[in-house]
Amino acid sequence: MLACNVQLLGAKKKNLAGFSTATSQFRVGHIEQTEVFQTTPPALKMRACRLVAAKSTLAAHVDSIRGDPSGKQGRAYREEIRKKIEKWQEPPPAKQPKPFPVPDSEPKKKRGGCRLRKMKERYAITDMRKLANRMQFGVRKESSLGDGLGEGYGMLGQAGNGKLRVSVGQSKLAAKVAKKYDSLNMTFF
Repeated sequence: MLACNVQLLGAKKKNLAGFSTATSQFRVGHIEQTEVFQTTPPALKMRACRLVAAKSTLAAHVDSIRGDPSGKQGRAYREEIRKKIEKWQEPPPAKQPKPFPVPDSEPKKKRGGCRLRKMKERYAITDMRKLANRMQFGVRKESSLGDGLGEGYGMLGQAGNGKLRVSVGQSKLAAKVAKKYDSLNMTFF
């Protein structure tokens, strides 16, 4: 007999008259009265029932061919079932933090070209930011808040006239765009 059929031996078919089967008892028969099934926590009862049915089927095969008259094999199966149920109840092992791989020392190869050149020019550091980042030796830092706590001006405004404005040189990209639009405007008039 198959283990799935052994599991159902002695089970009573319940007529729930259309009600939900979610609250009904497990579909198990005589295995429900075993000590192993009774001591198992409710969350693991169905797994334990399948395991007991499978091992009892194996024990029945051993008995049918008179393979173990002392019953040593049956006790071994029972011990195996007990160990498995205990193993199921153990908490899962803690997840170990995985270290990051060693970074490559060589820089990544970046493709060149017109698009990349335009992007670099667009996000390049401005002259104003270059002057603000530069410090003059021996001169007290002047900040936006006036008390030395804010963002400093660096060499910005140190040119002599005291203004913070920097003459803006037109970038190559902006010059190209302006030239292109000038040529377009001439063709429409």
